[in-house]
Amino acid sequence: MISSHLAEDPAAPGSARAKLGYAKAQPGGAGALSPSAMTLEQAARVLAAVGARYATVENLRLEYVSVQGSSYTGALAGRADSSTIEGVQVAGQINGVGYTGGLTGYASGGDLHRVSSVSSVQGGTYTGGLVGQTTDGASVYHAYTLGTVTGGQHTGGLVGYHYNNYPLIEDSYSRT
Repeated sequence: MISSHLAEDPAAPGSARAKLGYAKAQPGGAGALSPSAMTLEQAARVLAAVGARYATVENLRLEYVSVQGSSYTGALAGRADSSTIEGVQVAGQINGVGYTGGLTGYASGGDLHRVSSVSSVQGGTYTGGLVGQTTDGASVYHAYTLGTVTGGQHTGGLVGYHYNNYPLIEDSYSRT
């Protein structure tokens, strides 16, 4: 399932985000998005939904991903603010400059549960196999990464930098 309520988005009416409104997909259900059969437009809507605050993404697999970015770069989203990401697997190559992660570059609040990245991740400061930086109570549990991770200051196999405010990492590992 992929869903996002964008009512709090400050985008002006008529903008791409405002038009997205509410996006939802359930595997096998009406309107389901199959990652292997996504059009570019559908993929853009998924990423826009995840980039919104309070988004939920469940049971999604992204394979053969190739992402080239600058700051806030990830296979699923550059940022995940107060979002729930569960049952998501990514595999591929992710290259960024700062806040770079296999799944998302930056996670503020929210939960990442049963997620994995089997990827090559290259970045600068704040680079992680799964998330570049977690903060403001973001929780990562039952997660793993495999692959390679290279970066500058604050680089880690699972999370590049785990900032205070009580974020939690539990039952997770990295083999990079």
